[in-house]
Amino acid sequence: MIPEDTDILVTHGPPYEILDEVFAVDGSSYRDHGMMPRYVGCVDLAARIKEVKPDLHIFGHIHSGHGQKHVNGVSHYNASICDEMYAPSNPITIIEYEKETTKQENNGNKNEPQPE
Repeated sequence: MIPEDTDILVTHGPPYEILDEVFAVDGSSYRDHGMMPRYVGCVDLAARIKEVKPDLHIFGHIHSGHGQKHVNGVSHYNASICDEMYAPSNPITIIEYEKETTKQENNGNKNEPQPE
């Protein structure tokens, strides 16, 4: 279960259709061979991320999906450093994050008007 107030989500694998495409043995996309792309991410995870909308989602597992993608206000990062042969060939991922706070969050009482 992913809590509703999650800002940064770290999972082992990716959500469905986000940096989760696997490729043919020769490294080409299945689309290049007239086939449908092969996505192997988690459908349930993708649905929950749409509900929670964390600021960041960091994962790995699908080595060929290394990179970043921004979808519906969520920044997704596939931080895999290894290729499909487990050789460290992808660059490391460095993410700088600063949460924006509102006056309501700083005071802790969301129902009362906040002083300017």
